[in-house]
Amino acid sequence: MKKLLLSFILLFIIGYNAFCQTDFLNHDFTKVDSVAISIKLHHDNYFKLVHDLTDRFDSDTDKVRAIFRWIADNIAYDYITFNKQEGADPVFECKNNNNCSSEEIAYNTELIHQILKKKKAVSNGYALLFKTFCTIAGIKSDVVTGYVKTKSYQIGTSLPADHAWNIVKLDTNWYCLDVTWAAGYDSSDEETDELVSWTKKFTPFFFCTPYDKFIRDHFQEFAEELKFMDSKNSKEDFFNFPFFYSVEALNNIEQLKPFTGMLKAKVGDTLVFSIKYKKPFSHFQLNSNIQRSPALYEETGKGKNKTYTIDPYAMMHQLYYPFERKGDMIIVKYIISTSSIYYIDFLFDYKPAVRYRLSVPWNGSN
Repeated sequence: MKKLLLSFILLFIIGYNAFCQTDFLNHDFTKVDSVAISIKLHHDNYFKLVHDLTDRFDSDTDKVRAIFRWIADNIAYDYITFNKQEGADPVFECKNNNNCSSEEIAYNTELIHQILKKKKAVSNGYALLFKTFCTIAGIKSDVVTGYVKTKSYQIGTSLPADHAWNIVKLDTNWYCLDVTWAAGYDSSDEETDELVSWTKKFTPFFFCTPYDKFIRDHFQEFAEELKFMDSKNSKEDFFNFPFFYSVEALNNIEQLKPFTGMLKAKVGDTLVFSIKYKKPFSHFQLNSNIQRSPALYEETGKGKNKTYTIDPYAMMHQLYYPFERKGDMIIVKYIISTSSIYYIDFLFDYKPAVRYRLSVPWNGSN
């Protein structure tokens, strides 16, 4: 009986540790980052580059961070290639069953050389580079392909699997990383949805992101790729998640209910939302397609020259929405007054945070 109890306890501890990730979002990587951005690639010798990046650090976490930061700092997103290919670089496809392994190595090696030569890549190039560098450093990692949510209208939409990121093992835990999104952000044409520019800006949120936050805008194409994350969510759950507008929203919003972003209601129904928002805020707003505050900020310039200024007229016409507090939770109630409503946005201190999509049948009286 004692042996059985001991075995159960050990299994519990092992299972718990497998999914109890360290939160690196507030970890100080200043020293590692300063080293990483100072290292240069010489004569396309990326083996020496990896050793220069990692040999001075003792922990795998610091080694992985150095690799991650170097790639994010030195590789630009190739949005022109993305537009031409309508997605990521073609992945290796074996056409000769006898030489698949050697052909794949040759294919990936050539792709890496091209990336380092041009200093540009799309997502699977970033992911391949990260995995290759980790392998050289003796750290276990892999590439994950899947779906990402980048636009508010994508709630409830079946998306293509057109993105790649990484998983990496540190101690006994696996973590998700997205070097592409950490390197900067792109802008797209509102009418054609084609990418028109890319701005370099390091975003540390996508380094070893806690899985419960990462899954809000990333979901794996193949279930076996993240089976160790113990996810209870399906692909359909992901497509139906509420939309998070920013890294700030992803980082600060917890325990959001309803869990799904696709809500069905009737005229006269009261929807109840609960949100834990970690960051202190002064103003809460609710926008919808039938009533919204005017945009507070005016945007001028593009890319690195983009600036935002407050519009005084818009400030005078801001609408604020009542809410209740229950402990550390915010409770918001909204009465459906018309079938014409089809989305709701929540804003904290004038910044859009999260969107829900509504389906209200027409009843002929509104």
